Amino acid sequence: TGDIVVWMDCDFSMPPSIIPELLRALDESDIAIGSRYIPGARDRRDSFRERIGSWIINRLARLFLDHSINDYTSGFVAAKKAVFDKIDLRGDYGEYCIDFLYRAKKKGFTVKEIPYICVTRKYGKSKTATNLFKYLKHGMGYISTIFRLRFSLS
Repeated sequence: TGDIVVWMDCDFSMPPSIIPELLRALDESDIAIGSRYIPGARDRRDSFRERIGSWIINRLARLFLDHSINDYTSGFVAAKKAVFDKIDLRGDYGEYCIDFLYRAKKKGFTVKEIPYICVTRKYGKSKTATNLFKYLKHGMGYISTIFRLRFSLS
């Protein structure tokens, strides 16, 4: 019912204290994302597999899509409601963020990244990295989304 939509993981790997910064960033952009890959940010999760996998996917997205976004898989987002009049969320897992950010940029919406330190989750378990098979399966979903967007397959 409001003018802004905010979402984040509920496991406290993303600090809620950053939300006011994301909201302030909307004064000069349409979308603000918490980023792990800009100066002042870090990915400090315990799992090397999660850190390296995320880094690789983001490098591929930057290479094949819009290189101005550093953290395509952030999932820590604030956006003006007006963005959703033009962009629907698509995807059944984390690839929705790649899809959303890229299509928003293509439609002329502005994205600002705010640094944050991603830490190991305090609650819950990873749906992605519970075993190597699941990790690779979800990773392929991210990669296929990148190539679908790059080569306009849908």
